[in-house]
Amino acid sequence: FRAYQCSFVHCRSGVNEWAVVVEMI
Repeated sequence: FRAYQCSFVHCRSGVNEWAVVVEMI
């Protein structure tokens, strides 16, 4: 899933919101 990798990068950047959304999926 591309969104998964994208969220991973965002999480590393400091955006935990995306990480939580991905974990929920």
